[in-house]
Amino acid sequence: MNFSKKHAPAKDCKNQRIQTERLEENRRLKKEIQNQQDTIKALQADQNRREFYSLLVENSLTGIFIVQDDRIVFCNHRFAKMYGYTREELIGKDSLDLVPSADKQSVANLRTQRLMGKKDMLSEYEVRGLRKDGQIIWTMRKNTLVDYNGKPAILGNSIEISERKNVESKLKKSEQILRFLSSRLLNAHENERKRIARELHDTIAQMIKHSAADSVWLWIKKEKNKLIFKIKDNGSGFDIKEALSPKNPEKG
Repeated sequence: MNFSKKHAPAKDCKNQRIQTERLEENRRLKKEIQNQQDTIKALQADQNRREFYSLLVENSLTGIFIVQDDRIVFCNHRFAKMYGYTREELIGKDSLDLVPSADKQSVANLRTQRLMGKKDMLSEYEVRGLRKDGQIIWTMRKNTLVDYNGKPAILGNSIEISERKNVESKLKKSEQILRFLSSRLLNAHENERKRIARELHDTIAQMIKHSAADSVWLWIKKEKNKLIFKIKDNGSGFDIKEALSPKNPEKG
């Protein structure tokens, strides 16, 4: 009896140590579970964000693309449709393949300067595009330098403006035709004025030549949007149109 009572405290210490270890293990397991739960929540939130951004990109009214190392590494459905390709066909394709030959150099220069971080560049510009079927289209682009997977890339937004450019071209041609017709009309009016002036000059000169009066007066007045010319000598007045040739009647 005395021996058992003497070693009872040692047994209690062992039990207490085991209980303490279990509590520590429980706390460690709870913390690990909590960390896993936090990780799962973060992944779910990230997945939700990815899905949300994916919805935004795919439902955008503009074509969205990313060019890295001269290649298209991402594009949405609208961008692919704009150029007549599928998304799978465009991924990995040289972005300059979507540009007409005559414009490749200027577009390449813009891309190089943007990747170098040049600040005084236009972020928005109009550029021609080349579809898969060979048709040339006009697009408006807004490009930005970004970091994509740890490397510099160009994020672009593009809309097709071919219809607007066609309307502008037709309007410009119409304006040119209108200016040409206006010029012809002005020339015709000027020629007509010169013709009337010549007729008046010749007629009046003849009338003065055959007039016996010491003085001759000429009246010009406007009646009902027409010019009326009258000459008077020695108190007798007559309408100049009576003296004009029947082949050259007065013009209003």
